[in-house]
Amino acid sequence: MTDERNNKMDQSTDEKMVLRTVFLPASIDKLLKGIAFDENKSKSELIRQYISQGLEERSPS
Repeated sequence: MTDERNNKMDQSTDEKMVLRTVFLPASIDKLLKGIAFDENKSKSELIRQYISQGLEERSPS
């Protein structure tokens, strides 16, 4: 990774990151690509955001 990408990741969270590999349907990847472009974010950033939102919704209040 370039220093610029590492810095961007460092700014997004203070928490240590772990690498997970997932297979996505091509249609979902295409949607993510479009949203990432529109919001000027990486697909990884969006995936982390959507997973966090889903986990928050699932957690009992």
